[in-house]
Amino acid sequence: IDDPRRADRASALLAIVGSVCVPIIFWSINCPDPNQCAALHQRSSVENVESNILLAMFVTAIGFWMYSFAVILMRARNIILERERNANWVKALPETGAES
Repeated sequence: IDDPRRADRASALLAIVGSVCVPIIFWSINCPDPNQCAALHQRSSVENVESNILLAMFVTAIGFWMYSFAVILMRARNIILERERNANWVKALPETGAES
């Protein structure tokens, strides 16, 4: 896509779709125990899932989302700084990095 704004919108849409589909595919393929998998898919049977499995799932999901948001924000910052590199507000920012 030649237009950067259209490319950004397309990338955002793909990221949203991917963030929804990837965990669903992962858990549908890698369910360790068929009984637990059935309990995970039925809302009325959540209490049948062992607490250590639920805790591991929640901790993993929270860690994944925290990492994802951090990477997304860093990438967005880099894109903005790259596009606005000739702007006065970017030139006024202090430079950081390794001094050689």
